[in-house]
Amino acid sequence: MNWARAYVRRFRGFDKLERSQELTSFAVGFGAAVWVMAMFGVATSISGTPTPPLAMAAPLAAGIYALARIIALLHYR
Repeated sequence: MNWARAYVRRFRGFDKLERSQELTSFAVGFGAAVWVMAMFGVATSISGTPTPPLAMAAPLAAGIYALARIIALLHYR
């Protein structure tokens, strides 16, 4: 839980643009991960493919978040 406090402390130190980039990256990353996992569920129910492990959701969300954060940083350079 110390990592959450450290992140909140870091987030509070951001200026308005950095907060906007961070929250947009979170929204894109976790929204896309939920969408991908939902599509896996639909594909599983329709075609009978094996279900992906639920443990795949967090690394997928983190990866998409990191990619969105990098794109946001490069966009505002």
